[in-house]
Amino acid sequence: MTFTVVTLVAALTLGLVAAPLVPDAQRAGKVLPWEPAPRKVILELQQALAHARDRFEAMDEAGVLRHVSDHYRTDPLTKAAIREQLRVMFALYDTLRAQVRIDDAWTAGDRAWVFSTGEVSGRLYGYQQ
Repeated sequence: MTFTVVTLVAALTLGLVAAPLVPDAQRAGKVLPWEPAPRKVILELQQALAHARDRFEAMDEAGVLRHVSDHYRTDPLTKAAIREQLRVMFALYDTLRAQVRIDDAWTAGDRAWVFSTGEVSGRLYGYQQ
């Protein structure tokens, strides 16, 4: 479960910002400098992450995946792999909780790179305490 947890947390944070928004300077071959994300961007990321987490806890596959870019890829994780991981988790657990914290965020043009930590916990179907 550790791999699933780590990759899902990464997907929920990195997938939020991996959209195909490439500034004109990057299309022209210029590399934009990375700088710490402004407070406004961090607040937007936190809001989007909270919504994605809420959809995850509601076991809403489509709702979670709406927060993951079609272009998201972190070897070996893709949006399709995230979909499969969600399906497996939602089939095995009757309750899931996620805690994700954005530790740091950097931007270059319209792109953001997010560093996060988190934990996923849940109760397996049929498990009684």
